[in-house]
Amino acid sequence: MKNTSIVAMFGDWLRPVFDKACVTHGREEMLSHRFRHTFAVEMLLAGVPIERVSLLLGHKTIRTTENTILLG
Repeated sequence: MKNTSIVAMFGDWLRPVFDKACVTHGREEMLSHRFRHTFAVEMLLAGVPIERVSLLLGHKTIRTTENTILLG
């Protein structure tokens, strides 16, 4: 049996949803990260401090969160 991460499995589960919605995705491994990015942006727009969003995303530093939001 092949070892698969939960992130990869989540991406596999979401792929049909994105396909049905005609959402294009170039890099398969980034598919599920669209939700993380949307979650982060929506939290920030709702006024949640970036320190809290960073913690919720499991980032080690706020800089990672800032880069994710800017580059997402």
